[in-house]
Amino acid sequence: MLRGLSLSVGRGEILALVGSNGAGKSTLLSLLAGAQTPREGKLLWEGKRLSATRYREKAKIGWLVQETRYLFVCSGWWEDWSRTGATEEEKEAMASYLGLDLPRERHPFDLSGGERQRAALGKLLLTKPEALLLDEPTQGLDAAAKAVLTRLLRELAKEGKAILLASHDLAFCAEVADSAAMLFDGQIASRGEIHAFFAANLTYTTAVNRIVRRWRPDAITEGEVLARERT
Repeated sequence: MLRGLSLSVGRGEILALVGSNGAGKSTLLSLLAGAQTPREGKLLWEGKRLSATRYREKAKIGWLVQETRYLFVCSGWWEDWSRTGATEEEKEAMASYLGLDLPRERHPFDLSGGERQRAALGKLLLTKPEALLLDEPTQGLDAAAKAVLTRLLRELAKEGKAILLASHDLAFCAEVADSAAMLFDGQIASRGEIHAFFAANLTYTTAVNRIVRRWRPDAITEGEVLARERT
């Protein structure tokens, strides 16, 4: 149960939400997406308090749920993309960017986990949301696909999108996020700039930081360690 919780994500910001299983991360994303209505408290979009109905109408949010099967309603993944209203050129560009060189008539349920994850993300992005809520966005993705996702999210942030991702993949969070917040017992227990957050945390930190913190306490990614060793 969420209680006494206050959280905001600004345009151009990538915020990583971390916490143990059952902490309420998926519930929080569901509330922010407008899929659930809070019993108490309020939801704001661009600083304006809105009713639940008005929030769902006004907020331009793309929500990537953990079970991406629920995002597909057609017998072919390309047909699902066509329902977004995107042009053929936009769909072609998105498929190329995400590396989805697949038969377009293939049923979404017949895609591999990583392929379906990318197809689901592509569908959401083709709707041109102003904010993204991503629940475990790296599940099923290999290292190359994660690198593409990292680059994509950074580009979207530069365009002014607000991005909130909930993930147990702390290495990915460290690579892509500007800041992190920990959800514990239904509340935001801590929040801070990504390096300060992980470097000060003994439990929720990256494997790299655990290994090198004695001599590189602020390093949280493998790339940072390698870059410093070369200098």
